Amino acid sequence: MNAELELDHIFVCTPFLAADAQRLVEFGLQPGRSRIHTGQGTENVCFFFDNAYLELLGLQDEAEVRSPLVAPLGLWERLHWQQTGACPFGISLRLKAGTLEARSSETWSYAAPFLPSGATLPIFTPPGAVELPLVFLSPVAVIPAQSPARPDLPLEHLGDRRILEQVLLQLPAATALHKMPSLLNHLAQIQIAPAKSPKNPFHLELVWQSSTDPIAHTFSPDLPLSIRS
Repeated sequence: MNAELELDHIFVCTPFLAADAQRLVEFGLQPGRSRIHTGQGTENVCFFFDNAYLELLGLQDEAEVRSPLVAPLGLWERLHWQQTGACPFGISLRLKAGTLEARSSETWSYAAPFLPSGATLPIFTPPGAVELPLVFLSPVAVIPAQSPARPDLPLEHLGDRRILEQVLLQLPAATALHKMPSLLNHLAQIQIAPAKSPKNPFHLELVWQSSTDPIAHTFSPDLPLSIRS
């Protein structure tokens, strides 16, 4: 199944969604669509690149996010990662173009309440494993650059379109070395390494395809994210 999958998007949980989204805007990213995940208790702001996108995920309804249906995702713990020690990241994979379906015994089904009735998301991360990124399969199978052009899908950032070449995740050493869902070991676009410092156990680095003007910026410590090209 691994050869059929590629990165769709990656999310970062934050208790300060509006403020952190504004930090990215001030850096030069154009925000795309945002939505409330009705029944899940979260809301987001998305930033689209040609081949994938970054999602900031925030709290919208505490009762919903802590409900029995949603609790196995660990979103409450992830949204408050600085207090709980949970991993604030999620990794969404999609089927590559031309792939009809993918089956795996490694997943469990999440009946996301914001999806149409009967639809589910296959989740690779075990229920309640908040020390791991939340890895799941997206129902979308098209890259942003191939989607119909619309105002809530801007693809230019800092004056140019961007291709997400690599995602580097830093996690606590015990997690990084042997607890990750096995399929991530075969996705070249995603690299996982032990955190450089116990004081900063989680960090996400997005690497854009090289451009004429090299870029390097970090949003830490408020948001465990950096971008470079």
